[in-house]
Amino acid sequence: MALGIDEWNAYGSKLAQVVLRDHPEGIRSVVLDSVSPANLNIVEDWWQAPASSFTAIFDACAAQPSCAEAYPDLESEFYATVNRLNETPAVVEVEDGSGVPLVVNIDGYQLAYTVVMVSERRDASRVPKMLDDIAHGDAQETAKTLMSMLLTPPPIVGLGGYGLAYGVFCREAANLTTEEATLARSKAVLPHFPDAVLKIQPKQGRLFTECPVLDLGEANPSMMDPVISDVPVLILEGSFDAATAPEWVDVVRPGLSREQYIEFPFTGHAVLGKHKCAQTIMATFLDQPSQRVDRSCVAEVKLTFVTG
Repeated sequence: MALGIDEWNAYGSKLAQVVLRDHPEGIRSVVLDSVSPANLNIVEDWWQAPASSFTAIFDACAAQPSCAEAYPDLESEFYATVNRLNETPAVVEVEDGSGVPLVVNIDGYQLAYTVVMVSERRDASRVPKMLDDIAHGDAQETAKTLMSMLLTPPPIVGLGGYGLAYGVFCREAANLTTEEATLARSKAVLPHFPDAVLKIQPKQGRLFTECPVLDLGEANPSMMDPVISDVPVLILEGSFDAATAPEWVDVVRPGLSREQYIEFPFTGHAVLGKHKCAQTIMATFLDQPSQRVDRSCVAEVKLTFVTG
């Protein structure tokens, strides 16, 4: 209003929900892309997203005859390998982009993290082969993939980016729960993972060690109040999303009386940047937020797993 704009459209995830909940004046419509629910403690439930992604990938492989034939025991191999590497990490030498040799240590967490980051940022077509290789002693592809991820940092880097991230994750999540409660919820969704892996947050490391050092205090618990609104909301989510679980959408939908939810198959985090279809759907929604959007292009999203 101070800018002389009577109404606007909001885009985002948790912040967009908080604005819609606490300052709804002038909001014409909202697009939520990969939902981190305002009324969910993400630190407590963070491993639910990778667990959901792992299962979705295993199920998708099982549904493709070539993948199912090549990797019939993919899920059990994965969990067994995470536990084996947790006890005895694989040590592999690879080269970086400049040809400099690097020694990569792959423990159980690093294997899980590699799958998380591939399914979040890229496509998961090579994940079954990568997991089968390392299960049978060949860790080269896992090491190369891990290093390519670590050497290509996400946009949120630098003191400002990490400061904002820790400010949110500590003050509004970790400081409102305990490590014991978080471990219990993590084991409920990944019972085959060792505790040593589950004690590491899949995105922010060891928050229960780091947050007390930062001494940021606790946010008011009302920050986690649900969003109740009749503003039109479009929700986009990827079935392979290892950062925000598709089932988290059900946490926010009850309070949104005019929502439309579209799940994109074989897709990771931040759907809008991955598919022209998602961009077309959003544009159509923004033109007429009260109308049901045509989602037929979603059926064109395909992925074929590599088996050779």
